[in-house]
Amino acid sequence: MVIKAQVVFANQSDKVISVWKRDVLSEPEMTWNAFEVTRDGEEVDYCGWMVKRSPPTPADCVSVQPGGSLRSEVGLSKYYDLRKRGRYVVRYVGYWSTMSDADGSPQVRSNSCVFENDGQFIESPMRVD
Repeated sequence: MVIKAQVVFANQSDKVISVWKRDVLSEPEMTWNAFEVTRDGEEVDYCGWMVKRSPPTPADCVSVQPGGSLRSEVGLSKYYDLRKRGRYVVRYVGYWSTMSDADGSPQVRSNSCVFENDGQFIESPMRVD
């Protein structure tokens, strides 16, 4: 069974922002622990690759217009073991790294998405504002 998360990244500012593709999950593979995942209140470990990267270049970024958004889909079951019975809560927790970040990036969190181990979503898709 494949369980996917659809995440919408929204720019609610009045400026164009250029964010790291990795942070908005627009690369073919997820190479960092982008989600908090719990099963019945217990943390579910990330089991994907962790890749240390150099600072982003313009080629590593994507622009988001004011009021615009990006939509990404991630196969969560590829990166987290979601096979056990229980109630899962998933939330994106990441950073909006931009080319202009000098001292760090603001952390962003999505709403929580809840599902049972049968893969049926019982709450809304995630949205990151």
